[in-house]
Amino acid sequence: MYTDKSCMRRDATGKFVNNWNSEAKQRVSVSLTRTAWRSLDQEAQKRGVSRSEVIEQFARSLEAEHPNREMPATTQTIDRTVATILESITDAFVAFDLDWHYTYVNHAAAQILHKQPEELIGKHVWNDVFPELVGGVAYQAMHRAIAEQVPVAWEEFGEPIQYWLEVNAYPSAAGLAVYFRNVTERKQAEAERERLLQELERERTQFKAVLQQMPAGVLIAEAASEKLVLANEQAKKILGYDFEEFHELEDYEPITPFHAFRSDGQIYAPDAYPLPRSLRTGEVIANEELELRYEDGSRTIIAVNSSPILDKQGQILAAVVIFQDITERQQTEILLQQAKGGIRKPAEMVRNGAGFNANTNGVY
Repeated sequence: MYTDKSCMRRDATGKFVNNWNSEAKQRVSVSLTRTAWRSLDQEAQKRGVSRSEVIEQFARSLEAEHPNREMPATTQTIDRTVATILESITDAFVAFDLDWHYTYVNHAAAQILHKQPEELIGKHVWNDVFPELVGGVAYQAMHRAIAEQVPVAWEEFGEPIQYWLEVNAYPSAAGLAVYFRNVTERKQAEAERERLLQELERERTQFKAVLQQMPAGVLIAEAASEKLVLANEQAKKILGYDFEEFHELEDYEPITPFHAFRSDGQIYAPDAYPLPRSLRTGEVIANEELELRYEDGSRTIIAVNSSPILDKQGQILAAVVIFQDITERQQTEILLQQAKGGIRKPAEMVRNGAGFNANTNGVY
């Protein structure tokens, strides 16, 4: 029979004495059959002890009979499991005690820090390893995490290692756990994107300034929204309409003060103007003449060139139309022809009184 002599001893009769009364006990309720209770009582009388002591001896005997039975995982086993997990993650991980000594450094962290784990374990991070960081972003964030017992996160460029780091730190009663990763490529990509956007905006501003000074009218519409994104001053002057940008092309149709006709006298359908044709189908149009008839009876003839703007994959991004007022040139040509023998006027200039549809306004 198993006995724990540090807790209980027998006297000369074999009865457990001394520590039984002084040892801490837990009161429990036990349900037994009449037969089991009678056996327990008989055994207690036989041994000269109480029924509780018989139960105590029986419970202790179970441990003695199974000394090699499987026990819960030891602290050492748990530590090995945790270490395996920390070495398998892609994030760098380091742990500090409350005095800022390294207590763990995984392989990913060692690579980023350019040091071996054994070079860091036990070292004071601020005094021995990175004294140049004292007072910096990491120093302040990590001290805040410990002082306030709150998780913290930050990004910074680590001068000692020449990397951009994304860091998350989590405090505990034992110290601070810090996870971090090298995000240098992402930060470089972000910086390049910002540079390109600024360059694009600068080029757009310069391009717009050049277009505003051109003697020809220019309209540009983007394909995704079919909205007019640019109308230079000369376009407004030639067409006699102050275009507001960023409206869809079809929105201008009922509000422009003119109607457009082909050289054969046919009225332009809304989707037949050069700009929407280039925008929707990619058609390149050269020197197409349009006659604009205004409500006050005046007429203007323009020569139009239109073309799509494509990306590297050949997809239509936008379309641009460039046009010039050739009314005076046409009139001059007519006068010259008349002077040479009274040659009949070109057909496009003799359509006086030709009917037109009031719903054919548009943008070129």
